Amino acid sequence: MPQLRIFRTLLLVGLPLLSSSAASGQELSSHQNLGLNDVYSIVLQRSEQDQIRNEDLAVAEARYRSSLSSYYPEVFLFGRKTYYDDYDSQDNSQLQSLLQQSQSGSSSSSSSTSSGSSFSRVNDPYQVGAGFRWPIFSGFQTYHESEARQSEKTSALLSKQRFRELLYRDVSEVYFQILEYQKTVQILSEEQQALLARIGELSRRVGIGRSSQGELLAARTEYNNSRVELERIRGLESTSRELLAFLMGIPADGFSLQNTVPLPEQGRLEAYLATVENRKDVLAAEQSVEAARARQDSSEGGYYPNANIEGSYYATQKPDYGRDW
Repeated sequence: MPQLRIFRTLLLVGLPLLSSSAASGQELSSHQNLGLNDVYSIVLQRSEQDQIRNEDLAVAEARYRSSLSSYYPEVFLFGRKTYYDDYDSQDNSQLQSLLQQSQSGSSSSSSSTSSGSSFSRVNDPYQVGAGFRWPIFSGFQTYHESEARQSEKTSALLSKQRFRELLYRDVSEVYFQILEYQKTVQILSEEQQALLARIGELSRRVGIGRSSQGELLAARTEYNNSRVELERIRGLESTSRELLAFLMGIPADGFSLQNTVPLPEQGRLEAYLATVENRKDVLAAEQSVEAARARQDSSEGGYYPNANIEGSYYATQKPDYGRDW
């Protein structure tokens, strides 16, 4: 199998795990016989990329819930207090008198009590109460914004699932590479034993003149080529084992792989094409497009007028009048 996939797995999954490899290595230092699912569980548990995607999903969920809050009324408490300085409290008395005369001429039907309260200034007025605000129409901006957040949340979930699928594929590829190299090493070792036996037989036959020297040299050449190939396969096996050990955070000689896992069958092209539209990354991209469309509709809703219902209740105030909603 190509080695580029191994190094790609190392860069995407292995490097973020470097900070925690020592601690996990101490925990899993004993020799273990691991299956494919065991290896995948260990790698997934240590994957910082998976943890980042979990955080992205949590952020998308929080943003979606925040967008739903726009459907509900806003209830709040308030308190206001005004302070007047000394200059305002010592205004021109003649000007105050003129203002009172002008106002009393236009509202002669008002009572003397209310008239007096209109012109006498209250020092340090304040208001304390509760209020609410409920948007009843905003050009469907709230609806489209919540739809966009919902699509973003779904996209984040699908992206996380797709990452786990790709991680499982990469881990299984390295897993079966090691098993394949081990099987190849066994075959080459048996082949060398057979070649050594053949070389011994040819040496005996050359001594009695039953075989030529060329046959013996050809057998020795084949044996040496087998030795070279065996060392090459052992190097590839060691590289794959070191990579898998790094991803799991345990020593390379601290685990063995179960050889009872059957190799997956090669699926037909028709079966792949029938399910390609259900791939998590394709579905995540579709949800991202839906989010962009919903956000565009939300922006278009800004051209419409807004309608809100607002109300306030004054629990106490100074001066104490007009405390209706």
